[in-house]
Amino acid sequence: MTTARRGVADGVAIFLFLVSFLQAADSQMVAPLLPELGARLGGAAAADRLVPAYAVGAAILPFAVALAYRRAARRLVGPALGVHALAAAAFAFGGAEVAAVARAASGAASGVLSVATLAFAAEADDAATRARRIAALTAGYMTALVGGVPLGALAAERKSVAAAFVGVAAVGALLGALAFALRLAPVAPAEPKAAPEARTPLLTLIRGRSPAWSLVAVLTMSAALGAPVSRLGVRLYEDAGFSPSERGLVFLWAGVAPLIAMPLGALLLRRLGPAACAALGSAAFAVPILALAQPFALAFAGAAATLFVAVLLETLRKSGLQALIVSAAPPADRPRFLALRGCVAQAGLAGGAAAAAALHRRDGLGFG
Repeated sequence: MTTARRGVADGVAIFLFLVSFLQAADSQMVAPLLPELGARLGGAAAADRLVPAYAVGAAILPFAVALAYRRAARRLVGPALGVHALAAAAFAFGGAEVAAVARAASGAASGVLSVATLAFAAEADDAATRARRIAALTAGYMTALVGGVPLGALAAERKSVAAAFVGVAAVGALLGALAFALRLAPVAPAEPKAAPEARTPLLTLIRGRSPAWSLVAVLTMSAALGAPVSRLGVRLYEDAGFSPSERGLVFLWAGVAPLIAMPLGALLLRRLGPAACAALGSAAFAVPILALAQPFALAFAGAAATLFVAVLLETLRKSGLQALIVSAAPPADRPRFLALRGCVAQAGLAGGAAAAAALHRRDGLGFG
């Protein structure tokens, strides 16, 4: 790879990192702000519609798009970012009904971005570039989960809820413009139309051993992440009296982990292979998760260090699994499979967080 091509490849990896960061921050920022959103929208009932609306958009539209979608995933990135930015702006200033529709639109745009960016990463010419882009997507997601969400909550506390989502809209618009500047849309002359590749019926596809186990792994890994991370802030507040800024610092400090894991994940994918990377990361991930239940994790240093290690290992194992998922389905079936994977991941995160909340209320979570 020439120096110029390497520079372009690195620039695209950074762009994919930022897109993934934006999606995750926007999707996870509503839940901590539901009380403030209820006050702004006229009641808790209006606020309670926001999370389900996002999930419906994220699950249905991306899958419907992928049913007919074959090639050139990059063509969808710029337009989806534009829709995402408009939806965030509408949510920031709209009333109850507008807010619910805007969240559904944000979920739909984010779901399309998930399918498009992962398929785009898989289209890279060489294995090293492909691994770098997949690791960038994973790292962006993890960084937003532990860093972007606290930043959004801080903006809402210092300014307003609207200010937090105006920021999301501004970043989305900037990335949308950058998508066209990076020429993510194909510019080569169109090739003669080839005969369409035969696609496997969906039920037959997911009955296959590799696709089925890949979806099970996505579901369980997403739930394993959603459960402890969603409850950690509550534990630090209830059991140790952490203020909002102190809780934010714990998550922000841990947000450095994916930045370290991004180059490390690409290296391990090349050296060990995706299966070994996913297996080793999954086994090691149990250690910091169990450590979060120990008394030392109630001190700032203990909580930050434990969460740092957990996020580092989660990023590594997710990079391995993402690489496996890309090769689990034939090329003609890949868009539908990636869309289905996104729906399953959403279900895992939501289910893990809901189960953790229920167990925590019954003192059964193990957080002491």
